Amino acid sequence: MVGSRVSGAPVLCHSRGGFPRPRDGRPDLLPQGLKQLVSYLDRLGLDRGTLIVFDARKAAEPLPGRCAMEEVEWEGRKVAVVRL
Repeated sequence: MVGSRVSGAPVLCHSRGGFPRPRDGRPDLLPQGLKQLVSYLDRLGLDRGTLIVFDARKAAEPLPGRCAMEEVEWEGRKVAVVRL
């Protein structure tokens, strides 16, 4: 579901199925998540957004060791990527 603007600030809710999460035996799904987020940004007329990636792998490091944030550009949009 895509939200709307509230008090001038964009509100973005995850889709019904949610964003893809890394799981055991699967490759990094960052490109798929970025593609999905950019489609939401297009619908809202925004040029930047935030993608939060939750690592659901059993072998994932403890939370303090895997937290990271970076800014990437995807299809002309600036996206802050937060990995948890």
